[in-house]
Amino acid sequence: MAQTHRDLVVWQLAERLRLEVYRLTDSGSVLRDFAFRAQLRDAASGISSNIVEGFRRVSAPEFARFLRYSYSGAGETEQRLHDGLSRGHWTESDLEPAARLIKRLDRGLVELLRYLQTPAAKLRSQEILNGQRSKPKSPKGNTVDPTPNEPVEPR
Repeated sequence: MAQTHRDLVVWQLAERLRLEVYRLTDSGSVLRDFAFRAQLRDAASGISSNIVEGFRRVSAPEFARFLRYSYSGAGETEQRLHDGLSRGHWTESDLEPAARLIKRLDRGLVELLRYLQTPAAKLRSQEILNGQRSKPKSPKGNTVDPTPNEPVEPR
């Protein structure tokens, strides 16, 4: 069971994709395509950010909402990568690692979304919200308050 967002395979894949996008956009003609480069990096960065924000919301429906944003962000990233191919910034083979990561990430997000719709996931999030189960830990290992829509501060 994930104690922090870093334990989630989907977050790990999203981070690997973000780093791959940064690698692709660190050299070549894309360096001169400022707006495109920024949009692509923002799209890739938003995937893992939404996973983290959803995880911190604790409730299964809220987490699922943010995972859907991440799923959409992966689609946007994939489209922008193909746009960069059309612009001549890289080749198909340059995009293969990112394409593999997107495929794995998409599958992982769909599976996690399916789980979050189960009665077990909804019960677990309700127990955490009611204080009947251990709360998620911050990256530093501190317990965090899972109250939705409130700032999360380590205790």
